[in-house]
Amino acid sequence: MILQQQFVVEYIVANQQCDKCQQFNADNTWWAVAQIRQKVNHKRTFLWLEQLILRHGAHEQANSIKEQPDGLDFFFANKSQMAKFVDFVSAVTPIRHKTAKQLISHDIQSNIFNFKYTASVEIAPVCKDDLVCLPRRLAASTGNISYATSPAIEII
Repeated sequence: MILQQQFVVEYIVANQQCDKCQQFNADNTWWAVAQIRQKVNHKRTFLWLEQLILRHGAHEQANSIKEQPDGLDFFFANKSQMAKFVDFVSAVTPIRHKTAKQLISHDIQSNIFNFKYTASVEIAPVCKDDLVCLPRRLAASTGNISYATSPAIEII
């Protein structure tokens, strides 16, 4: 005796992530942020910096990137990744930066402290192809650049 019967089988695919991946994909799980800003009407240097970041893959360690009115925020999993990114930015363009840390939690019994780190990076307001007029003393101290006949000084 052979019994044949038809029935519908429904498969459910349940994806699971490891704990670290869940933490990266959840909101507010960053431990370090680099806030890149340039406060000028035109963003030539900032746009050039974005292209360099993409070309060299400096953004690959970032958990997320958010656009802000004067620049971008790069969120990282730890302080060393943020410091490496800030070092890259400082190597390719003149910047001024400050770092700060904020205590999130601490355990008195085991002496464990959790901090969130912030690097505020301000790109110099002088952009590529801007005309820069130097005072005579500064021009003389930087290699005797001609005061009256110097062409536009390029940063890059």
